[in-house]
Amino acid sequence: MIFYHVSSFINEGDILKKTTKPLQEWCKETEQCDVSTSHKVQEYYQYLINQNVEEKTGKDAIKWCCEAIFDCVRRVNFPTMPSRIWGVYLLNNFEEARCFLDEYRHISISPEGEKLIPKIFEITDFSEKDVFCFDMNIFTLADYKLRSSLLSNCFDDIVYNDVITLAKQYWSGKLCINFTCEYLTNKDVYIGKKIYEKKEN
Repeated sequence: MIFYHVSSFINEGDILKKTTKPLQEWCKETEQCDVSTSHKVQEYYQYLINQNVEEKTGKDAIKWCCEAIFDCVRRVNFPTMPSRIWGVYLLNNFEEARCFLDEYRHISISPEGEKLIPKIFEITDFSEKDVFCFDMNIFTLADYKLRSSLLSNCFDDIVYNDVITLAKQYWSGKLCINFTCEYLTNKDVYIGKKIYEKKEN
């Protein structure tokens, strides 16, 4: 089965594993941060804004906050599931990979001044038994709830608990109607041929 991987940080022939994960500093920080209450989430969000995280990583502060909440729920309730922060994401459909790249990945500049261009790679030598399927739409809905409330300054315990509930649904493997399956693995992944890269506007 052919899978697809979206990244700005890798090249053909690379092997993805935890020790080669891009943005190690931000991954460690997001895994270790305290998002146990709505107030703690707001504090972490403001910290990420102050650190210009989007400019440095290509992912905005709200996306990192959502990842932090989902990983907290995973560690507490679903510890055998692969981490979103440290795992490798795969899609089994090029069109879905392209939509994901266009919507969520932006051209950015690394701290060293290198232009980071999002690309899609083929993953051809990988077994389905080594991946878990989760509904990306559940994560997207959680991100939307978090985003709309933080940006409008109305994030509260109700929204926080809604996001926690969605995270539990995600890790339990629930698939909604019209779901979009994202595959997640904690196995090493060999990166194949580059088949697409984002164009500058």
